[in-house]
Amino acid sequence: IATIAGILGAFLLPIVGALVDYTDHRKVLGATVAALLIAVQAVQIYTVQDTWFVMSILQAINSFFYQVLSLAAYAYLPEIKQAVGEVTMVTYSSQF
Repeated sequence: IATIAGILGAFLLPIVGALVDYTDHRKVLGATVAALLIAVQAVQIYTVQDTWFVMSILQAINSFFYQVLSLAAYAYLPEIKQAVGEVTMVTYSSQF
């Protein structure tokens, strides 16, 4: 599962990153991927022995969706730093 998610990420995250950085679709992409993440998790509630293989494929795709969602969220950090100031951002970030 992790291998499939890693391969998907390696090939597709640079493209998604370019979309996030160079277009105005960051918020729409984040919301769409969050909805897809929730939808796949809802489907996985019904995992039984007969559906295990299909659910493992969905889990690999879901891991990729999580990577895309993280990418979209991290893309906001420079704007947050400009809004709150560098000292506030460094102080907050150093607590984690």
